[in-house]
Amino acid sequence: MVGKINESASFLYGEKAHMGRVSGYVSESPLSHDSINRLKLSLADLSGYLDKNHAILNRDADEDFAHDHLFSSVEAIANRIDEQVHEGVSISIEQQRDIFIVLFGMSGFGFGALLLLLRRSNQSQALALQQATKLAQALERSGEAAIIANRGGVIEFVNDAFCRMTGYSAQETLGNKPSMISSGKQNRPFYENLWGTITRGEVWSGELINRKKDGSLYPALMTIAPIFDSAGVITHFVANQRDMSEYKELEKHLFQAQKLEAVGTLAGGMAHDFNNALTAISGNIYLLQQSPDDQQKVLKRTSVIQEVCDKAASHIRQILSYARNDAVLMNSVELNHCIQNACNMASSMIPATITLECISYEKELYVYWNETQVEQILINLINNARHALKGVESPRITLEVRIIDNSESIMRLNHQMTDEKYICLSIKDNGSGMPKEVMDKIFEPFFTTKIADEGTGLGLSMAYGAIKQVGGLLSVSSEVGKGSEFKICLPIDFKTQTEMVIEAEEICAGNGETILIADDEKHLLLPHSEIIGSFGYNVLIANDGLEAVEMFDRHADEISVVILDLVMPGLTGMKAARQILKKRSDAKIILSTGYDMQEALDGDTNTINAPVIYKPYKPAIMSQLIHEQVKKRIIRFNA
Repeated sequence: MVGKINESASFLYGEKAHMGRVSGYVSESPLSHDSINRLKLSLADLSGYLDKNHAILNRDADEDFAHDHLFSSVEAIANRIDEQVHEGVSISIEQQRDIFIVLFGMSGFGFGALLLLLRRSNQSQALALQQATKLAQALERSGEAAIIANRGGVIEFVNDAFCRMTGYSAQETLGNKPSMISSGKQNRPFYENLWGTITRGEVWSGELINRKKDGSLYPALMTIAPIFDSAGVITHFVANQRDMSEYKELEKHLFQAQKLEAVGTLAGGMAHDFNNALTAISGNIYLLQQSPDDQQKVLKRTSVIQEVCDKAASHIRQILSYARNDAVLMNSVELNHCIQNACNMASSMIPATITLECISYEKELYVYWNETQVEQILINLINNARHALKGVESPRITLEVRIIDNSESIMRLNHQMTDEKYICLSIKDNGSGMPKEVMDKIFEPFFTTKIADEGTGLGLSMAYGAIKQVGGLLSVSSEVGKGSEFKICLPIDFKTQTEMVIEAEEICAGNGETILIADDEKHLLLPHSEIIGSFGYNVLIANDGLEAVEMFDRHADEISVVILDLVMPGLTGMKAARQILKKRSDAKIILSTGYDMQEALDGDTNTINAPVIYKPYKPAIMSQLIHEQVKKRIIRFNA
């Protein structure tokens, strides 16, 4: 209905007519009769509808009003909610901005920290690389030879020092094993102990003899350490070794100085012993002259003279062997014999008021060592004990050798003693003893409690090093006022020497063979020729080496054995022997000397393979030696 009225009004007044605005526009436009009629009808219909639906319209109006009021309330609430939302959004945005600022600041800080960490990481890596480079260069340029081998023993790195020391190039060494420089001077247990130590993750250090590419040997001080990965597993081994040749040369000179010091100490005692020997000889000779026809007394006196001479000769041989300046050659030596020799020599330098007791082991005991060095160390220890016994009542020095095992505390306290049993040599005195501060220093070089003229302070330090070198241990225990005890513990050497030892009392007779003997000492030449002739031989004599060679030329087919003194003017015994051997290569030669063998040779290293007998010798020993040469048997001889 409203739409029809609006349509009629629009027609009458144009498009400006709208419902609710009809009265303002009707007078402005011409009226149309039909349009007015339709308008009236439409208005009448509207009026009737309104009358008819008055109640409904009022109700709807009331509902619309309620709806409008409710809508207005809802709209107001919505506006307030909207305002609160806007306010919350504003606050949220503000908070988000603050959070964003915080997050941005944190991210900036994190980024800066990350950059700092990266920088520090790069610096750490650079530092680590720099340190690794330094270590590599230090290892490469080190003065000590260095080897790195994998767990299987294959060499993966050697430095220049190793190549210079051994003569092998890096190309020859890499991929090889350390056994390429093994000299064979170390036995199997030595290497088993070495390998067991490093595979347990421990560091091994010690001395050994290695071989260069040219075959020459050199002493080395070696340290071997395991290398672990991040999981703690051994992957490689690094070994450092130092050539000890110069050190050993210095050590040899120090040993010689120490020996000469002991020889000086022995000199007084030796003079005493030889004066006694000469007195005994002179006395018995006088008695022989008083009763030359009494055969029983003659035999008795000559027997005493022979015994005195033998004892004096033994002392001379020992002192020559002890004092000679030769290389320390290791061998299997019988310890009881060394102890007895040391006690015999030491008895000459200690007063008769001191009791020197030697307790040997009931069986032979062999150690891998040098006999002269053993005797030197024992004499030094006995000499030290002698100084500690000044003013002591009933002074006593006791040497005792025995076998110890794991039940002994000394073995339990020293983990380097890995064998089941050891030889223990004890040197004990009841002297003044030592305080702890002295015991802590006695093995240091040049430390001594003696006055300036009594010692150098080298004896114990050198003894300690020498004993350690052969796998042994030197320890000391002492108590002030009660005495001291030195213990030398040594590994047992089960490889004993076997030599043919000539019986000293048995005379071996000859069958008229011709023996040529040459000596420049006439007072020795004549009695020796008579003694050898008494064995049943035909004897030719020569007064020097040149005469001996000329006589051999004339009687080459007759002479069975030639006996030559080593030290003769003009042509020495060694040179004469070489000339004789050139004339007849199968000639049998015996060398004799009153000097130490090395001293008699006087630097002549071009030696021959011939037995040597030392003056004074027993006739029985000479008879057996000649007999063996005549029979063309090659023996090893100990005079």
